[in-house]
Amino acid sequence: MFKKNTAVVGFGIGHFINTTTGAVVTTGTPTCKRTLDGTGGACANAAAYNTDGAVWEIDLAAADMNGDAVILSFTLTDCLPISYTIKTVTKLVSDLKDETMRGTDNAALASVLGAAVGATISADIAAVKVDTTEILLDTGTHGVILPQTQADKVWGTTVRTLSAAGVQAIWDSLTSAFTTVGSIGKKLADWIVGTIDTYSGNTKQTGDSFTRLGAPAGASVSADVAAIKAKTDNLPAAPADDTSIDTQLGAIHNNVTGIIGYVDTEVAAVKAVTDKLNTALELDVDVYRFTANALEQAPSGGATVAQIADGVWDEAAADHVAAGSMGKKLNDVTGGSAVNIQHDSTVIVTDS
Repeated sequence: MFKKNTAVVGFGIGHFINTTTGAVVTTGTPTCKRTLDGTGGACANAAAYNTDGAVWEIDLAAADMNGDAVILSFTLTDCLPISYTIKTVTKLVSDLKDETMRGTDNAALASVLGAAVGATISADIAAVKVDTTEILLDTGTHGVILPQTQADKVWGTTVRTLSAAGVQAIWDSLTSAFTTVGSIGKKLADWIVGTIDTYSGNTKQTGDSFTRLGAPAGASVSADVAAIKAKTDNLPAAPADDTSIDTQLGAIHNNVTGIIGYVDTEVAAVKAVTDKLNTALELDVDVYRFTANALEQAPSGGATVAQIADGVWDEAAADHVAAGSMGKKLNDVTGGSAVNIQHDSTVIVTDS
């Protein structure tokens, strides 16, 4: 910002560029011309200079800036021309800082601002700042938040009513805007949209919930659960207590011990008998037979061989009825008749 009719020291012209090579030109004598509100002429001070070997500057006289619209044109041989259009002001901000409110325009401003509530408008602003500091905390990076004491007052009220428009605005919010980690909005968006992978150590579900549940065995899954509960209700009140188990195991141990004792007794009795067979039998090639001592006490008496033979042949023919027996076959051949056996072994059957 430049003040009208005020000299400017070190006005920056910029770089002069060679029209052929494009190189920055740092030597030569530039020409300065000015146009003040449409009237042209040479600059009162045309001595431009180069301070750092690249940027050209010029000290403008007050006469060079005595216009509301000032156009400055700079040329240098074989270089592109440079020009600036400047809108000057009659007062700079620095000129206004110490002035008091006076005159028609300042009176209008005072009427717009109104009378201060306190000593001054600045004092009023400071008082408002104190109040807002008590209400809101400046986070520095995320705007402002309610301090805990104020938040407790908000949530501690009995009735909180949100307008219909406010409710609608909440549900119309785009899920893409919910990006703050840890916020309820982001968690809901992650769950609904399905971008969440893990939260609090859990893994999101994939696939169809109905497929995962499977077909219930009964009318419904709830019915199956109720059936299981009916069974588990019969469990002891404290299933972790193993007192009953220890008692049952003790009873089983006692029964097994009794059975083992009985078996031992019976086995001993059987062994007492079989031990005697060890001296009563002897091996005869591939089979065992009773020893001579074992047979000393065998039963005696009975029919002789001749008596046995007589008994066989003297058996009544009518008693030989067993099908397939030799006795029945002989009885069938003789038909109950007398049989004569000649010396040539011819069997002759005659009537009795």
